[in-house]
Amino acid sequence: MSWFSRLRNVFRKDELDRDLNDELRFHAEQRAADLGLSPAEAQRRLGSTARILEESRDVKLARWLETVLQDLRLALRIWRKRPLVAVTAILTIALGAGMNIAVFRVIWNVMLKPLPYSAPARLVQVWIEDKEARTPPDNVLIEKWRNSSLTFTSFASFRPWSVTIIGQGNPEQVFTGMVSQDFFETLGTPLLAGRSFSKTDMSLGSDNAILLREGYWRRRFAGNPGIVGSEIEADGSLCRVIGIVPDSFLATPLIQVARGGSTALRGTRAEPDAFMPLSRARVGGMRLPTHTSFLIGRLKPGIPADQAASELATIAGPDEHRRIWLSALEDEVGYQLRPALLALIAATGCVLLIACANLANLMLAQVVLRRRELAVRAALGAGLARVMRQLVTEAMALSLAGGAAGLLVSQLLYQVIVGLYPDTIPRTANTAPDWIIYLFAFSITILTGLLFGVLPAWRAASEAKDEALRVGHPWMSRGSRRWSGAMVALQVGLTTVVLIAAGLLVRTFLTMRDIDIGIDRDHIFTASIDLPTSRYKTRDDRARFGRAWLDRLATIPGVSSAGISNSLPLRYTMLLDLRIFIPGSEKEQLVGGRAVGGDYFKALGMRWAAGGPFDPKIKSQVAVNEAFVRKFLRGKQPVGFQLPQGKSSMWITGVIKDVRHRGLREAPQPELYLSYDSFPLNPVDTVVRSSQPPAQIIAAMRSELKTLDDQVVLARPLAMEEVVDSELARPRFQVVLLGLFAAVALALAAIGTYGVIAYNVRSRTPELGLRRALGASTADLLQLVLASGIKAPMMGLATGLAFGWLVIGRFLEAMLYGVTARDPKVLLFTAGTLAVTSLIACLLPGRTAARIDPGIALRQE
Repeated sequence: MSWFSRLRNVFRKDELDRDLNDELRFHAEQRAADLGLSPAEAQRRLGSTARILEESRDVKLARWLETVLQDLRLALRIWRKRPLVAVTAILTIALGAGMNIAVFRVIWNVMLKPLPYSAPARLVQVWIEDKEARTPPDNVLIEKWRNSSLTFTSFASFRPWSVTIIGQGNPEQVFTGMVSQDFFETLGTPLLAGRSFSKTDMSLGSDNAILLREGYWRRRFAGNPGIVGSEIEADGSLCRVIGIVPDSFLATPLIQVARGGSTALRGTRAEPDAFMPLSRARVGGMRLPTHTSFLIGRLKPGIPADQAASELATIAGPDEHRRIWLSALEDEVGYQLRPALLALIAATGCVLLIACANLANLMLAQVVLRRRELAVRAALGAGLARVMRQLVTEAMALSLAGGAAGLLVSQLLYQVIVGLYPDTIPRTANTAPDWIIYLFAFSITILTGLLFGVLPAWRAASEAKDEALRVGHPWMSRGSRRWSGAMVALQVGLTTVVLIAAGLLVRTFLTMRDIDIGIDRDHIFTASIDLPTSRYKTRDDRARFGRAWLDRLATIPGVSSAGISNSLPLRYTMLLDLRIFIPGSEKEQLVGGRAVGGDYFKALGMRWAAGGPFDPKIKSQVAVNEAFVRKFLRGKQPVGFQLPQGKSSMWITGVIKDVRHRGLREAPQPELYLSYDSFPLNPVDTVVRSSQPPAQIIAAMRSELKTLDDQVVLARPLAMEEVVDSELARPRFQVVLLGLFAAVALALAAIGTYGVIAYNVRSRTPELGLRRALGASTADLLQLVLASGIKAPMMGLATGLAFGWLVIGRFLEAMLYGVTARDPKVLLFTAGTLAVTSLIACLLPGRTAARIDPGIALRQE
């Protein structure tokens, strides 16, 4: 029979059943006539009518479809009769599946989704590994490779930056991508209008071209097509707009790689609003170190990365301390997020397994209540597989409903995750779920239904005939009780693992929060000023601006002290490269220098370990930090120490206590503090101490700056509390989400433990009543319930603690700071929390058992 005929028969089932019954009756009558048997005996020898009908339908129907529809109709009728159980199961599945879908959606966008560039698998990032440090290559090497490489089709350099644009409105600091000539061609991105950068545009002195992003072009210039070819002022010089970059082009993946964890550009737009030649970022020499542009290369088809790396190393020349390293660009995107996302998906996976174990126990209890119904089915000829199929279908119906609700939960949770993260998560803004997300949601829904449906179905089907028509109060068999206890142990064990992980991250967050960063946090305000190089060309120009700006700041009411620097703590770390000779050493040492002016030390609340500040008018005076003394001047008197530098020397006036400039996790490095008048760098970072409200101080600073120079912008104004808080934002993100998942896991485990013990108490009511009638006291009954109920949670707790001791800390090692992977406080807190929770979950049903009335209990049997 053709499949078309079978499918057609599904919709004429009643007519087909009548035909089959007539045919079966004919065969029974014919056998009775041939063998001289009674109709009943002939029917008995023929076999079960129901089974023969089902086997016949298998031939004439698309049986799998008809059975599924039949089982689904029955499942809906059953769950309509038990709405509380159905709603509980659906909500539990929605919570567990929704968490997993939301986290997977972030992982897909960040780590798994192909990059939005042409042939992204051929894009690699080029690094230099030198003495265990991984850095971008310098400009000399990049030019060599561009001119000589045969394994790459092109190279593209990129650097996040910012410029001040003037045109049709007030000056505005714009987040800008500094790029090389072949940047858009390497990535395979066509422009919306105009052209890309040419070789001439990259030449120093002729690099006055600019590309605008479509959204910025429409917002700032009202989408005027005539802007292409016209000039606008950027950083004090006229630049010609040569093209428009479409909004579909995403630079966020590159920005995520290029930032490398820096807080330099926080608070800027997620995507650059403009693109300019990379040479402009090098104007002034001191503004950028020599290797700060990140290099991306496009491999020729069929060229492996190892071969390309060998070629680049050959072109670069021999160097025993240098290694060329190529990494797939897809692997670099989101690498900082990778540990946190993997921890979150592991936690949500645990929550889902806890939910499945919880629902498995719920389903076990439900099939016990339906034991007689299942026994009748078995007696009428339903086999083990048929009964299991019906029960699994019922579980699937709940799982599909829960999965649909889980999609709604995932959408809300996805927005929470994206909103909580301190920086922009690559490729997560305004993205609708891809088809892969729906496929994952469907898959996890089916898996959930199988996980909590198969075990109860197997137990019910295997026990249906043995204990089918037993009268009395329904209760679980010994085997089912063991499985139920195992589910409780699994829930508690998984919850233990999630709580340990959350506890370690909480300890990390608290440790980082309490770090002494070496400066005050309260009543301090910071900002940055980018000076147009066309009008502030020389050191004297920048020094004059610095002095005038400090004078203006001093006139603001409520300002007690103010200072300037080339780099503030926990913001963009851009130091002078100073080569000094330490007496007693064999060679010059490279040390970072920080130029400061005004009351910089006082404004930040920095503390002196020895000596005091230098005279800003004397170029030869410097201050050093404690890290400098520990590394270079151990055992020497630092104050007054002479530091030879070339033909001159500097002498130390004081030692400042260490400041964590580079981040809360990074130990202070040796640094020199010099006079800003001697090294006036750009940009001019500003710090002000005042007890006035932030909005009032920032408004006053903007007003004074506009009076001083109305073509520069006060950029990124932040209170120091906000700067420090931004450093804590990532660990807080991890703590909040993992803590939320741990709380959900704990709640599910507590509910699951309570539900199992409460059900066992209810099913043992006649036994407990008999014990009470025979003289058992309230304490005896309570002890009996606690003794039987606490075993499974304690086994799960012990297993979870052992797993946490051996595995969890190492899995989270990259995310921990100031806490060991086997922190005893975390383990003790987790053990205590779960022990108390399990005890409470046992005590509540235990109190019910202790108050049982013997007469009422015995009448239930």
